[in-house]
Amino acid sequence: MKLRKLAVLFLVILISVSYVSIAAAQSASSVAPTRPAVEKNPFPYFVDTSAINHAPNSSTLTTQSSVNTSRLYSSEPAPMGIADYGLGPGGVPYEYTSTSFEGIIHIANLSTYNSNLTSSYYGYRYGLSFQLNTVLSFSYNSNTFVYWTQDVAFLNTSNHSLYIIDNVWNFTAPNSKILHSTIKGSGQVNTTKGFYFYIGGSPSGSQSSPIYPTTLELRINATSSSGVPGISFQYNTGSGWITFDSPTFTFAKGATKPYFVVNGNSYTPIGNFYDSELILGGPAGSSQTRANVSNVDLSLLYWNDHNYQSVENAYNHGSDTAEGISNVKVSESSLNNNGSIYANVGTGNGVLQMLYSRSNVAILNVSVPLATHGTLFVNGTPHYFTGSDVNVTLIPGTYSITVESTTGNYNLGDLSLTAGEYSSLSTENVYSVTFTESILPPGTQWFVNVSGVGSYSSYSSSILAVLPNGTYEYTVSTMDKDYFNHTYSSIKIEGSNQSINVVFEPYLYDVKFIESGLPSSTSWTVFFDNYALNTSQSDQIGFRAINGTYDFGIQIVIGYASNVITGTVTIDGASSTSMISFSPAKYYNVTFIEKGLKSGMKWYLNLTNGQSENSTSTSITYEMPNGTYSYYDSAGIEYSTSYGQVEVAGKDMNKTLNFIELGLLKINVVQNQTRLSLNGNNLGLIGLEFSKYILPGNYTLSDALSGYQPFTDYFTVVSGKNTSISIDLKPITFYGYLAGTISPGNATIEANGYLIPVVNGSFNAILQPGTYYVTVFEKGYRSVEFSVSISLLQTSVHNVSLTPSSSVEVYGFVNPAQASVVVQNMTAYVNSSGYYFLWVEPGIYNISVYSPGYLPYSKLVNITSEYEENFTLKAEPGVTSEENSSGMTAIGFGLKVGNLSISNGIISVTYYGLSGNGSLIITVPYSSLEGVNISELLHSRVYIGSQPYSNFSVLVSSNHTIILYVWGLDGDPQISWLYSPGASLNDRNPVLDYVVVAVLLIAIVGIGIVLRRRK
Repeated sequence: MKLRKLAVLFLVILISVSYVSIAAAQSASSVAPTRPAVEKNPFPYFVDTSAINHAPNSSTLTTQSSVNTSRLYSSEPAPMGIADYGLGPGGVPYEYTSTSFEGIIHIANLSTYNSNLTSSYYGYRYGLSFQLNTVLSFSYNSNTFVYWTQDVAFLNTSNHSLYIIDNVWNFTAPNSKILHSTIKGSGQVNTTKGFYFYIGGSPSGSQSSPIYPTTLELRINATSSSGVPGISFQYNTGSGWITFDSPTFTFAKGATKPYFVVNGNSYTPIGNFYDSELILGGPAGSSQTRANVSNVDLSLLYWNDHNYQSVENAYNHGSDTAEGISNVKVSESSLNNNGSIYANVGTGNGVLQMLYSRSNVAILNVSVPLATHGTLFVNGTPHYFTGSDVNVTLIPGTYSITVESTTGNYNLGDLSLTAGEYSSLSTENVYSVTFTESILPPGTQWFVNVSGVGSYSSYSSSILAVLPNGTYEYTVSTMDKDYFNHTYSSIKIEGSNQSINVVFEPYLYDVKFIESGLPSSTSWTVFFDNYALNTSQSDQIGFRAINGTYDFGIQIVIGYASNVITGTVTIDGASSTSMISFSPAKYYNVTFIEKGLKSGMKWYLNLTNGQSENSTSTSITYEMPNGTYSYYDSAGIEYSTSYGQVEVAGKDMNKTLNFIELGLLKINVVQNQTRLSLNGNNLGLIGLEFSKYILPGNYTLSDALSGYQPFTDYFTVVSGKNTSISIDLKPITFYGYLAGTISPGNATIEANGYLIPVVNGSFNAILQPGTYYVTVFEKGYRSVEFSVSISLLQTSVHNVSLTPSSSVEVYGFVNPAQASVVVQNMTAYVNSSGYYFLWVEPGIYNISVYSPGYLPYSKLVNITSEYEENFTLKAEPGVTSEENSSGMTAIGFGLKVGNLSISNGIISVTYYGLSGNGSLIITVPYSSLEGVNISELLHSRVYIGSQPYSNFSVLVSSNHTIILYVWGLDGDPQISWLYSPGASLNDRNPVLDYVVVAVLLIAIVGIGIVLRRRK
């Protein structure tokens, strides 16, 4: 009997445990996300061009007399390009410091590929990085700090798109890291790997996909401001140098001046190299790639305190970076026969070795005493310098050497340089002669020919010749046949600079107008070339002019009509005479009548024959003979100005002028120097404020600034009213493009409620990466809605052509103005004032109005014609609880919510009331709800426990967040949102599960007590 009771007890316990386990498993499956949570990375690609992590311990290297360049790489894949390790001919070490390094990259052709690269790398399988890497050092509090700096350009070799970043690593000691307290800049610190990085984005001023050949320049500068060391990272894609990040080492105020160090004697404290390098490698994250085709030229230069000079010794590979490339051959080259040294990266099996040394190249020094800056030209290639010296590293050869400087221009003749040579030149014994003219039209080419020296030419107002002491004859001339100079003179140079004024004289021709038909001594007037005016009482009026075509006009002489009112005259190497005939004429009253001006307001009327009148009445009358006359009117900046023509044909006539009172558009922008456009017309760069009187009507305003999300708004200007718009652009680091064409060209297109500017039927919008729901609509057409995915730096192209249809407008105002209005699945555009509009076909629609922080509102309407309704949302009551799970959010008002889950087409949440009449909101991204469309979602069902419930509404927001709003709740049951048409409630109620478990546990305890008493 005892054994039987024990068996019963065991069976009950087994059932209880099994039931609890099953219930717990079902609960876990309904609550847990479908995949493990992953920490979000704000940049979807690797951004670290990681340092080598297998360097030997530096303590084993301290006795070496020079560094070993093959210690980390001995073959490809390796970081290939050009590097200065501080090793000269024969491996002899040297050391120098500089405040700046520059890398020049000429890409004639380049294609790389690695099938193992994932989408986590920029450019995917076609990704590549160009890296300018340097080592920075400074002292602070008797300690030496060493940092590795990287100016990096990612390249997608498939579509040629570029992306700029920088990295800073701590080389001060083994295992050193960058901390938040170490550095402050535009970027951020990766505390896991201990490095600083900033994502500069797509280069400003460059094409999104530049066509080869193309040139990219990178530059890193060591800076010091108020005793705080720092770095500035720059790039240049052809539009000038852009500084995209300037981090500072904020902890080290009072440090020594920072320098970049090249040192072939020793390694850094972590065992890497004190080198500078410009290399090609994989697209970050220690990745490798392979060249399919390569024709790239690299030049590495350092600032020598006067100019950027090519490094004097170079290897064809770097070492400090972990990214590499294979199938490339690097060899010494020179472009354009100018002596400048480059590393040509071609295709093939490469060998890691020295590229060139000081014994293979020549150094040219040119001294320009007393100069503050200038340009040295070597075979016409400029080398800019400051001060009075310039040094350049050149391939041996013969070169034409000239100098332009603040002390004058100098022709130093041809110079032959041999390998290993150091050659020094000076401009000290030559003098400048400046020829200056002030008559020629701007941009006219002119010449000075100096006997025994040569010819100089210029398109500016001066020509500078550099001559040694002596006497020289010279002549002056120009290609412009309208001017002449017959100078033939001489100049004597005696140890000083000289200036000569050159006078060109124009060839002028007579332009005569001869009248007939006017009584003797009658005044008449000719307008010539739009500004000259001559009046005469004789029969001739004359002008003088150079060759060209000129407009003229004959002013009306009362009582007479001329055979010509306006015309043109052409002068081509000879004088011109025009005959003007006057005859008695009958005059007619031409009355111009204004409409639209306020009573007593002064207005102006100007005729192109020279007559001008103003009036404060409603009309101006002219007496005019037969003919066609142009006019324009004005009434100040607050009214429109119109241009037109009037034809007098044998009778009096009236002409009505319609003035339109303008509206004042006032724009305030938080950022400075943004680029505004109105209805697609560029207004240029503006400051913080902009105002303009414009015609009444509807307008689309766009504002853009590099590094910020563009602003777009649609608004209406009313006559005599001010329209004020405030703009605060939001910074944007990561973005892609939505581009395409639209028909009709005046249709409205918006993405997640963001208005996209359309210019001449085309659009190209910058959007943050993500999913967008695009609505396109226009009067007389069927609206369309579709989704697009925007990827980083990629362009998603969609050409949209609307189908004609009998659409009607849905419009009104919504409060708050940032709310979204969605008609079924199509998003209306809402401007900054809360005015919304959308064109739809007649039908039955659900209108959803939603804004975070407000209670959502929806309404089912039958739209048969133009539909207007204003919406005012109520603010949310105080939030009492919130639950998040799998991208969903449940918010309770007067309720405690929990156990938010999704399974089999049902979203469930439990709640208990904290007060009567509670409500809750559940939001879920549409993309998370598979196998269901918007129409089905709007017809969802809601259950409380097992009973249907009707106090709810389902809405859609502009970004297609689906919202369930339920009100009138109390007690503590469970809500089930059956969003899928095929969903059905589980037969077992979860509340009942807990009740059964409780009963079983009580039974177990009871049986235990009975058995104990039987003992």
